[in-house]
Amino acid sequence: MNAQTPAYLQQQKPVDPQLLAAARAALAQLDAALHAARPEAVKALKDADRRHVVEALNAAAAEVTARLGALPAATRRTLVRDSAAHSPRLAAWFAKHGYDD
Repeated sequence: MNAQTPAYLQQQKPVDPQLLAAARAALAQLDAALHAARPEAVKALKDADRRHVVEALNAAAAEVTARLGALPAATRRTLVRDSAAHSPRLAAWFAKHGYDD
C-alpha cells in the first residue's frame, strides 16, 4: 500500500453494470440526437420538427450528463475516451462540455 495515498482512495469498487449500461445507452441516444441535429438536416425541417429535434437533443444531453455523473471518475474518463474515439460527434460534444480531461 502506498503510504501517501489514503486507503479509501486505493479501494476500487466494481462499477454497477446497470449504471454502465445506462450510460452507454444514453451516449448512443445522444450520438443519434447529434446526428439528427446536424445543421444541413435541421435546415430542411419545418419549425415544429426543428423544435422536436432540439428538445430531443437537450433531453439526451441532460441524460448523458446525469448518467456520466453517476459513474466513478476513472470509469467516466474511460467511457468518454472510448466513446469519443468511435464518434467524432460525441468527441466534439465532450470537448464543448468539459469532458476532455
